[in-house]
Amino acid sequence: ADGAALAADAVAFYARAGAELPVLVDRLVAGSTGGARQREALERAFVLARGRVRLLLQPADDGTAAPGRRVLDLDRRFSCRDCGREQPEPTPQLFSFNSPLGACPTCEGFGRVTGVDLDKVIPDPRVSLADGAVVPFQTPSNRELQEWMLKAAERIGVRTDVPYGKLRADERAFVLDGEPSDAPARRRGAHRFPGVRGFFRWLERKRYKTHVRILLARYRGYTPCAACEGRRLRPEALAVRVGGLDIAQLTALPIGEALAWTENLDLDVADRARASALLAEVQARLRYLIAVGLDYLTLARQARTLSGGEAQRIHLASALGAKLTDTLYCLDEPTVGLHARDSQRLLDVLGNLTRAGNTVVLVEHDPVVIRGADHVLDLGPGGGARGGRVLYAGSPADMPVERSETARLLEARVRRLADAAAADAGVASAPPATAKRGRGSVKKKSPAPRADGFTIHGARENNLKNVTVTIPYGRLTCVTGVSGSGKSTLVEQVLYAGWCREQGQGAEAGAYDRLEGMDAFDEVVLMTQAPVGRSARSNAATYLKAYDEIRRVFAATPAARLAGVAPGHFSFNTPGGRCEECCGMGTVTLEMHFMADLVVACDACGGARFKPHVLAIRHRGRTIGDVLAMTIDDAHDFFVDEPRIRARLAALRAVGLGYLTLGQPTSTLSGGEAQRLKLASFVDEGEDESAARRLLIFDEPTTGLHLSDVARLVDVLHGIVARGATVVVVEHNVDFIAAADWVVDLGPDGGDRGGEVVAEGAPIELARRGGTATAEALRALLQASPSSRRSVANAG
Repeated sequence: ADGAALAADAVAFYARAGAELPVLVDRLVAGSTGGARQREALERAFVLARGRVRLLLQPADDGTAAPGRRVLDLDRRFSCRDCGREQPEPTPQLFSFNSPLGACPTCEGFGRVTGVDLDKVIPDPRVSLADGAVVPFQTPSNRELQEWMLKAAERIGVRTDVPYGKLRADERAFVLDGEPSDAPARRRGAHRFPGVRGFFRWLERKRYKTHVRILLARYRGYTPCAACEGRRLRPEALAVRVGGLDIAQLTALPIGEALAWTENLDLDVADRARASALLAEVQARLRYLIAVGLDYLTLARQARTLSGGEAQRIHLASALGAKLTDTLYCLDEPTVGLHARDSQRLLDVLGNLTRAGNTVVLVEHDPVVIRGADHVLDLGPGGGARGGRVLYAGSPADMPVERSETARLLEARVRRLADAAAADAGVASAPPATAKRGRGSVKKKSPAPRADGFTIHGARENNLKNVTVTIPYGRLTCVTGVSGSGKSTLVEQVLYAGWCREQGQGAEAGAYDRLEGMDAFDEVVLMTQAPVGRSARSNAATYLKAYDEIRRVFAATPAARLAGVAPGHFSFNTPGGRCEECCGMGTVTLEMHFMADLVVACDACGGARFKPHVLAIRHRGRTIGDVLAMTIDDAHDFFVDEPRIRARLAALRAVGLGYLTLGQPTSTLSGGEAQRLKLASFVDEGEDESAARRLLIFDEPTTGLHLSDVARLVDVLHGIVARGATVVVVEHNVDFIAAADWVVDLGPDGGDRGGEVVAEGAPIELARRGGTATAEALRALLQASPSSRRSVANAG
């Protein structure tokens, strides 16, 4: 035992010294030494030498064998046979950026690090150095850096009077990294210009000052990790290759190409036997993703960048991969974000689930899916309090038109699209001078000094391929294309974020050359389906300021004046008239230990939100609590003599939210309802002088809308456009696209096969020309009746 300990100490000493110490562990005689002793000797040697053993095979000294000996090196480590460098064992965790064993130690598996965002430092490449291209150098405290840079640039010959975007590579290097080491001699005592990066490194040493931290935060951003080049894994994981690719390169392939790689993988017999089961499982899952129309995605695509429809289809592919039977699948709007071309493909996938013995229940508005279902359950007849009844249950082919709004709209769809085709043909040739809406005609204003529209030049973000496109002013424009063609990237990341960045709002925009004609707009609004607010105190009435008018009406009643009740007493957000037990909420939350909290009606006010003396005030026989419980439709009829209240409530009715109650919290609204509530704030009965200088951007506004609601939304947007506003919509709904004034179609496919403008024009023109997935969908609808066929044939 003492000898073993001494040997271990000696080995450790030599290892620290970088030298090797040969240690003789045992002598074995072939044919005489037992197998147990041989195994024991080898195990002891492997442990002592940390996985490396050398066998000296020497023939017996009896004269029967040739003299000499043979050396056999054994190595249990995962190491290079040539250089001996040891690598970690290739476990699954090594190839996961979510595991500390595989994540890049610099970026911790995120692929990005926090650093200086040069797009914020130099936001406009059209500006020259002399005119202030480097924004941080233009503040009073850093103005001397601007002068320093200009003097150094003059000394070494860097141009300061041309746009930064047109500088040579060495000139840009001067701006970013400072004067090179071989620059011309500076005057005695002069310091070397440090460049933008040197300036921020100097600021990092001053972080203890508050104003410096604020300045650094203003120009912070995420940059690709230099250690892993954004691949998120440590070098040892990236050193392992299969079929010529490391795991980062494999996951960067589109799913369709990844499937082809697995099918064409060249493995020897032994490796094929080991990997056959794994390959079969991987190929099956990739085929399911392709079956639901996601072949353009890469395996490395981050989940936060997926649309709602893409995320839902990934869940659907996961369900298919589980190969379950006798299972109930409930899907809510699976066609969200899905192009009309892929609706039938989705039906085929769902059919595979049912044929495997499962039951699939969909909440859906897509006509193709409704017609292709086995059984339809139609609820109605209206929304909110006017709904909740089963109107029809049975085969979609037998839906009664006289009882079902859905059946009536499906039947009338062809006729409505034929009218839209004729209207599109008129818009394409000569737009009318006036547009009817509401109680009168609204004169079409000239929205901007330019005649055509604004232009996005050289959009290159994600899969966009140097796209340049012009969008007309004062029109309803649809940006269309199959899933993954680059629609949201073009409209949100380039157009909207680019405008915000150029307004100095510090937004991270996609790559593009320039935006031309955006000075025609004073306001650009992005209408997403993000919640309006998470506060339970906000509701539709307070959002549109209708509740302020309602409070004034109640405070103006004789009973309120006599009791001294002011408008502030009718607010459930401030003390005074509200119930203080529930703080005006009408409910209280009971904390339940080890269980979910319970929300119950307030005992003090009975859920009415206000104190008794406030609830005693009545207007036309109704208390303020009764009014908050009214639907918007009922409240519109109730305040018949209050035009200011009716105008705000009419905006909510126009966007199809008349079924909501006035007091329903905005935190309970769906994404589509939240988007329409935002839209309602731009709906007005009269003319709006600022509308002509406003750009509204929508992303899939028809999500969750019934066919009747889609038609209502189209009317609302055309009414806004009639007052001079410009509206841009990212949309897949063919009914909506057919009613647009102009279409910009991206494609021809998704992912790397997309990102190009494949068609532009009025919907009727696209249907006439054909050649794209969107055009073929429009053609199929607009040619569904003789009148629409003549419109398509005569267009242009």
